[in-house]
Amino acid sequence: MGINYSEVTYNGYEYPKWGIMLGWMMSLVSIIMIPLFAVITTLQTLRQNPGKSMVEILKKLFFHSEDWGPAYQEDGRKKEAMQPVKTPPTVIGMENGSYTQYQTRM
Repeated sequence: MGINYSEVTYNGYEYPKWGIMLGWMMSLVSIIMIPLFAVITTLQTLRQNPGKSMVEILKKLFFHSEDWGPAYQEDGRKKEAMQPVKTPPTVIGMENGSYTQYQTRM
């Protein structure tokens, strides 16, 4: 079982090697972030919890914490957080051929 690689072509045009490598690098940058973030988070958790086993650390990382949930429960909703913003919206309009910015009245 081997890897069969052939040059990238389209309608007879063979793409340059630097273009192919650029495409691979762009793909790998986004993909490598997932395991990199997992390793960094695991190391940070190990440093914050000395003396715990790796199984305990992984359980902590894979399961939610006790305080996880919606920010506002139905019975303990914060009223001030639900109020609308008091500042009037800014409107950008065109006057005399140039854009002007003014605030509307509420």
